[in-house]
Amino acid sequence: MYYTNSRSSISNALPPFIAFLLVLHSTGITAATIWPHGTDLQIAQKTCENARFPLLCISTLTSFPNLASKSIPQMIRSVLNHTVHEVHSCSHDCVHIKKNHQTLANTEQIALDDCIHLFDDTNSTLRTAIADLERNELGDLQTALSRAMTNLGTCLESLAHCDKNKLRERFHSRLSKLSNHVSNSLAMLHKVPNLGSPTKSEVFPEYGEMKGEFPEWLSDLDRRSLTSHGPPRGHGPRKSLKAGPAFDIVVAQDGSGRFKTVWEAINAAPANNRNRYTIYIKAGVYVENPWVPKEKINLMLVGDGIGRTILKGSKNVVDGSTTFTSATLAVIGNGFIARGITFENVAGSVKHQAVAVRNSADMSVFYQCAFLGFQDTLYTHAGRQFYRECQVAGTIDFIFGDAAAVFQN
Repeated sequence: MYYTNSRSSISNALPPFIAFLLVLHSTGITAATIWPHGTDLQIAQKTCENARFPLLCISTLTSFPNLASKSIPQMIRSVLNHTVHEVHSCSHDCVHIKKNHQTLANTEQIALDDCIHLFDDTNSTLRTAIADLERNELGDLQTALSRAMTNLGTCLESLAHCDKNKLRERFHSRLSKLSNHVSNSLAMLHKVPNLGSPTKSEVFPEYGEMKGEFPEWLSDLDRRSLTSHGPPRGHGPRKSLKAGPAFDIVVAQDGSGRFKTVWEAINAAPANNRNRYTIYIKAGVYVENPWVPKEKINLMLVGDGIGRTILKGSKNVVDGSTTFTSATLAVIGNGFIARGITFENVAGSVKHQAVAVRNSADMSVFYQCAFLGFQDTLYTHAGRQFYRECQVAGTIDFIFGDAAAVFQN
């Protein structure tokens, strides 16, 4: 079973996720293709013929010097570099507004913080996309560009209730244009040779194939960690996983672990770690709102099972949070895995949007977990995500977001 649902607030500018999952076809052009003939306008028209916003695409390309000497990947790279510069400018303006406007309401300050965070992630993501373009990594490139578009739309969603200082009006046209630039870059991928094309067995064009019960991008070691039985084992040589996944650190409310809160354990995890780092959270109810930042990659949280290890929060829109910041657990760091944990937002139905988990991590997995809430329980924000043997409970939009998410069993 797959579930996708776009709730973007950039009308006609940020298309639903499925709309821009592109199926690429071979063009028969060599990788080093340069346009040897034709004016810049003709070159731009040919390159932009699949773009959803062709006038913007053409005007942007014709503004670049020596267009006839550029390959299509170089054109896309120029568009993305231009977008990075403009996103940085938007972020600077948000910081300036926060610093110099003394009349900002609390909700406006939170919304601006959302946008600053999202802009930072967008620029990092676009730089990743440029690198993926150089490496001819189609799926990674599509995922990165899709994430950038989602971030821009999420910023406007956070600003939607900031009427006092008309913040949304200040940024709407700029962010819509930036989103259109990224959309056009996705469309121009049709013209890039040797970038590969999705196979019929892929779940989505960017998602990759399934390998048995899990996506192919999940390592064999992680598969064994997820499907092993018994409680997690202590730190040491990881030779056999029959007794449960090995852990690096323990969280326990009774003081028997190194930390008493999940937040402390996540902060103690190494940044940019290439190996799996596992945090074992003993049974108990942990009332906190931890988040996994983008530098905490390859992190795994292992609990004692649904209903036994519980992360509980109550942030909500009515009490001043944005949907984006209301999550009991927020995940950004790629390669994240959770097993045997209940994530709950207990704000209640009268508090409107109140997220249990917001997941923005690419190549993330939740296995045998529960997500409990009312409105907007599970926010599958962005990236390639996999959920197996999980429970999701809610009333309105209890699964939503722009991720390429697969739900199984």
